[in-house]
This record gives sequence, structure tokens and C-alpha cells, in this order.
Amino acid sequence: TSLNLDFTYCQLLTDESLTTLSTQGLQHLSNLISINLNFTKCIKFTDQRIPILASQGFPTLTKLTSFSLNLSYCDKLTDQAILSLISYGLKSLISLTSLSLDHSLSDGLTNKSLEYIASYLPKFLSSLKLSFKSCPQISGDGLTSLVAHGLPPLLTFLDLNFMCTQLTDQSIEELASKGLQNLQHLNSLNLNFGGCEDCTDQGLIHLSSQGLKFLTKLTS
Repeated sequence: TSLNLDFTYCQLLTDESLTTLSTQGLQHLSNLISINLNFTKCIKFTDQRIPILASQGFPTLTKLTSFSLNLSYCDKLTDQAILSLISYGLKSLISLTSLSLDHSLSDGLTNKSLEYIASYLPKFLSSLKLSFKSCPQISGDGLTSLVAHGLPPLLTFLDLNFMCTQLTDQSIEELASKGLQNLQHLNSLNLNFGGCEDCTDQGLIHLSSQGLKFLTKLTS
């Protein structure tokens, strides 16, 4: 069973709705296998209600295998929202194998968010999609942190969108040599580094020679 909620561009929606969703909705849907929540440009959302969504809505979802959350353009969210989402919620999803988090164009997020995500990622995750497109405070250090903690080794699908201006050749080299080399089960890879003005030929060379050539099962 699955739940799909799309409230894209509902700019009058407040994060009080997350409390209601948790206490009167998710708590009673323990058989859910898949959840897709899209709150793109719900600009009134803040850090305040994320802990409630996570702590009251997630613990009963022990059968959930796929979770997707889109909070792009939610400018009032900070790293604390990511920490709360993980600490109070995602860690309780013991059956999770597919995770998608989109926080594109979120001015309040920094590299700390990626550190929090990296420290959480379950080892049995098979599908991972992360988008921090055009987050002005996200840099190559964030991508390096993600890799340093170790990407889940059983990934078959990986989609990273770091379309921004602060990635460097060094961070791409770290991704290739310390991240991609270890993903021997990967068969689908999407990387978006568009607009990264500090990336040079060297970055692509590192990606190819130290990363891509090891992905023998890659099909798309």
C-alpha cells in the first residue's frame, strides 16, 4: 500500500498541517509500504513541526520500504529540520530500502545537513536520491562528508543533484575514489553538477578513471 500527497506551491499551507498529518494520519497507517510527500514551495514551513512529523508519524511505519520527501523552496528550514527528520523519524524506519530527499533552493541549509544524512544512511539501502540543487551554503565539503561516512554498499540506484557553484575537482575526486568505487551493485547513476564553475577537466578525469570504470554493472 502507498500514500502519495502533493501540495506543490500551496503557499498558504503552514507546518501545522504536518502535526495533523502525523497524529491523525500516519499513526493509523502502519501497513504503508511507500510514502511520497511533496511540499515544494510551502514557504511557511519551519523547523518547528518537523520533529512532530518525524517522532509521531514515523515510529508505527515499520513496514515502510520507500520514503520520498520534497521540501524544495522551503526557505525557512535549517539544518535543524534535517537533524530532527533523521533523529526522530528516519532512524525508526527499519525496513527502508529506498530514500529520496529533495531540499533544492533552500537557503537555510548548510553542509551540516549532509553530515547528518551521511551519518544516518542505512547499510541496506538500495536506492538513494539526494537533491541540494542551488543551495548557496552547500559546498564541496558537504559532498566530501557524504562520501567520507560511506555510501550504502548495496545501492543499485544513485541520484545526486548538487547543481551549484561551490563544488570543486577535489570533491568530485573524493566521490569517485572513496564513494563510487565501493558501489559494486550499482546499475543506475545520475549525477548533476551543472553550474559548478570551479570544476575543470581534472574533475571529469577523476570521475572517469577513479570511479566510473569500477561500475561494471552500470546500465543507465
